[in-house]
Amino acid sequence: MVHEGGIRQVVRRVADPRAIAWTESTRECFLGLWGRWSPGSRDQRCFSLTWPER
Repeated sequence: MVHEGGIRQVVRRVADPRAIAWTESTRECFLGLWGRWSPGSRDQRCFSLTWPER
């Protein structure tokens, strides 16, 4: 979300069991590295940045 004070990103996990099963199955891609690298930490996925003061 972009707003007058900055930008915010919030990532949520889906709840549909079929989608969860698919995302869990992709964890094994690239010799299992994808499952450790792609999600990132919560701080990397959800953040707020404020515009600099003028």
